[in-house]
Amino acid sequence: MAEDSLACINRGELINYASVEKNRDMADEELCRYEEKGYMSRISVEEAEQSFSRSTVSKLALILKVREDNTVKKRIVIDLKRSSGNSKAHLPERLCLPRPMDCVEMVKDIYQAAGVGGHHPDARWGQEFILIDVTDAFMTFGVDRNEWGHCLAPSTRDNELLMFTAMLFGFKTAPLLYSRLAALVSRWLLALVPPSLAAHQTYLDDSLWFFQGPLRDRNRCLALILFTMEAIGLKVAYNKSHRASTVQWIGVTFSIVNRDEMVLGLPEKFLQETLDSLKGWGNKGYASLKELRSMAGRLSWVGGVLPRARWTVSVMYAVLKTELGKDKETTPSRRAPRSMFAVKRLEQARVWLLSFLEEAIKKPTRKFKLGKVKNASVSITTYASPEGMGGYLVVNGKVISAYASEVTQEDADTLGFELGQASSQGLLESLALLVGLKVWAAKIPPGPIELQFNSDSITALALFNKLSSSSPGLNFLGAELGIDWRSYKSRKFEEFMYQVLPTGLPQQTLEMEGKGQTVVFVGRQGDCPPRSWWRFLPPSFAAELTEPLGTIGGSPTAQCVGSSSRMTRSVVSAKELMEEKGVLDRFSLVLTRFLGFV
Repeated sequence: MAEDSLACINRGELINYASVEKNRDMADEELCRYEEKGYMSRISVEEAEQSFSRSTVSKLALILKVREDNTVKKRIVIDLKRSSGNSKAHLPERLCLPRPMDCVEMVKDIYQAAGVGGHHPDARWGQEFILIDVTDAFMTFGVDRNEWGHCLAPSTRDNELLMFTAMLFGFKTAPLLYSRLAALVSRWLLALVPPSLAAHQTYLDDSLWFFQGPLRDRNRCLALILFTMEAIGLKVAYNKSHRASTVQWIGVTFSIVNRDEMVLGLPEKFLQETLDSLKGWGNKGYASLKELRSMAGRLSWVGGVLPRARWTVSVMYAVLKTELGKDKETTPSRRAPRSMFAVKRLEQARVWLLSFLEEAIKKPTRKFKLGKVKNASVSITTYASPEGMGGYLVVNGKVISAYASEVTQEDADTLGFELGQASSQGLLESLALLVGLKVWAAKIPPGPIELQFNSDSITALALFNKLSSSSPGLNFLGAELGIDWRSYKSRKFEEFMYQVLPTGLPQQTLEMEGKGQTVVFVGRQGDCPPRSWWRFLPPSFAAELTEPLGTIGGSPTAQCVGSSSRMTRSVVSAKELMEEKGVLDRFSLVLTRFLGFV
């Protein structure tokens, strides 16, 4: 590896990417800055051959971005992926990064802890956001001397190599290592400030603080934070930091409009670009896997802000994983061109996203009350077994209704499980909660509510929090739930344990411990209307999509919600099947009352 790479350098065959070669002056300017800071050094090819028995030479890329003040932001990225340098690194953990709603909850907590009254006018009481950005965050960490041989790159000068002695963009482990430091520093800083005065969320090197209180206290607290960061060696980028009532953080705008309310705004340009890409796919038979990977990444971000879109992310990655596996096959049976996928496999998710994002763009902001709001309290408690399910509805502490239903063969066919088997338990627990929402939709009070789901199934509660799953059946239920989603909270069902009586038994009663009420369960299918309210094509239709339909032919068709199987025969188009099943028209019914950003 070392000999091949270094020999290519000597022959002038290994050069950096065009973004560096075409902008050598700007690249040199940034590289010289790295050298002055001690992040990099220059060595000759001969020195590299003598110093390292094993080495990795990776190309550099240059990313240029024009800021609002017309200055140019320059970023050097080392491509350790193509040089196989990253394959030599071990990444033991995944990052857990904050989402916009975490910031909303943080502001609510501070507001409710401190209140807004009782301050003298001269104290200049106020609320504000503060953005703190760290300069050269990844380069805070140096690279072990024994690893320097794997941090080489071609120079912009002849017979020279660049040796990076600090982490750079492109190191696979850089985000994780820096996040560990950021998490530690975040806890230190939070321990220094009063919880009723300030709190923050950290996304890699970008921290968002919320301050509330007299101006003098806020200034002192901010000074303590900045001096502490400087003392431990984190350099704050003061030119990029910001202090105001309206800021943009991780692509979302946060605004304090008055003491009691804040507004969250979506990036309209980003959503419009995503929407345009999805519309462009409608005119294509095949698209590149690079586009699919990019779209999956975009939708992962969208799913963090608009949770009801998360089920589409699972579909995108399922198709991507399948196609990447097909790319490795050497057999000539692959129908799609290599590194391409059939767009119609994603037709249902694509059509749904078109309608959903169009509605989101029309209303790109949402207002949140910071104080405690007394909403109607609604609780849905359910239980399920491989043979039956049931539950009861409580509104403001009063039992309103109950249902009981047997698990049918139609349920098994629709969701893709074997009737009567214990392996279906998690899926049926989730279905029981969704059935409760559907059956009691008219009994749930209108307007804002606090909706609580109670279940003894971690699988069901996790689905109702994530709205997506890698399991086809659960992902389908998450998609259905996404349409009916409202503000809710879930918890592990621990107060009461009960069983739904098997069908066919006489009417029985069940006492709710400590509640002084009796819940009546009657084991008849008639207590629960037939489940004919599906808005999506369930995974079971994947098999139907593969059936030949006379003269109607086409390329591989839609990816059903959660399905990851590839269609290999001449099939009807997904759009035609969706129209036949009466599903397509429902995609346009993304009702405003259900449209939220959390």
